[in-house]
Amino acid sequence: MTVPGKGGRPRKWRSDADRVRAFRARERGDDEPPTIEVALESGDEAAVAWDQVRQLGDTIDALKAELKTTQTALRRAEKELEREQVRSNWISERNDRLRTELDDAERDRANTQDRLDELVHTKITLAPNARSTHGPNRAQRRQAERQRRRPT
Repeated sequence: MTVPGKGGRPRKWRSDADRVRAFRARERGDDEPPTIEVALESGDEAAVAWDQVRQLGDTIDALKAELKTTQTALRRAEKELEREQVRSNWISERNDRLRTELDDAERDRANTQDRLDELVHTKITLAPNARSTHGPNRAQRRQAERQRRRPT
């Protein structure tokens, strides 16, 4: 067992005082105080409390790691949400502009159709049976020009 936050060898004794007591007992030839494992097996209240604190520390460390992972995932999700909101706003604005342009184009088309109808009606009333007074078209003029140039 190690002290949370400190590296090094696993702990054998409940405290530094127990370690010192064990050293002195070895020098004198007396019995050493019990190690943590022995104290836990015998039900020593201090050892049980120390083990519970260690287990709670391990649980807290595990929960901190899980919280850190969750926070990282949440930050990613927030960034993705912000990107999607920006994209959605851009699409909405573009959609509004296109609707406005479509309305304007529809209005222009209707005005042009009205004007065309008006012009067709005016042409029909002005010359209901009139023939073209312009003369031959371009193809006819070119054909006539070729015939004039041709030697006979």
